[in-house]
Order: sequence, then C-alpha cells, then structure tokens
Amino acid sequence: MSVTRQIKKLNDVHARAMANVYNHDVQHMLQANADNQPTQSQPIKNSKKTSYNNKAMQLITFYKAHWT
Repeated sequence: MSVTRQIKKLNDVHARAMANVYNHDVQHMLQANADNQPTQSQPIKNSKKTSYNNKAMQLITFYKAHWT
C-alpha cells in the first residue's frame, strides 16, 4: 500500500473516531440539559443550564474549527 493511501486511510479512521467522540459529547450535553429542565416542583436553574449550553457551543465550535 502506498504511503499516500496509508495516510488517507489513517485520516479517514481519525475523522470517524473524532466524529464518534463529538457525537458522544453532544449526546451527554443534550442529556445533561434535558436532566436540568425544570419540573412542576423544581425551580429553574438557569446558571447550570446556561453553562451546559455554553459548553456544548464551545465543543461544536472546537470540532468545526479542527475537523472540517
């Protein structure tokens, strides 16, 4: 196998791995956000929700900058 093809294969594997990490992280963010939604008996915790949203946006920005 040529070096170019080996590098391309490695890049494809790495891109898939990063996509899996990204999807996994986003799922955690969404779940954390869903867990933090207020119910009837629970007051709104804006600061925590906002911090999760900020982290999710930072993650998305990071992955877009590095892997697209």
